[in-house]
Amino acid sequence: MKLVELKCKNCGANLKVPENQTNITCEFCNTTFHLDDEVQHIQYDNMQQSGYEFEKGKIKAKEEYQKNYFNKMTTS
Repeated sequence: MKLVELKCKNCGANLKVPENQTNITCEFCNTTFHLDDEVQHIQYDNMQQSGYEFEKGKIKAKEEYQKNYFNKMTTS
């Protein structure tokens, strides 16, 4: 499974996530968080669709950059 870095939303400290835990508590501010398996679902359940959406977004971002760059060059 891919390692995901988590930070406490309350104090910003790095959170240590024990394997197979559904709740973790920040050791600095004692804020408790519920963890779900959203990352796993994205990786396994929707792998093909997620890959497609990611590539589509990369292409759109590149097209927008090129369009803006071209417009900037022609108006200068």
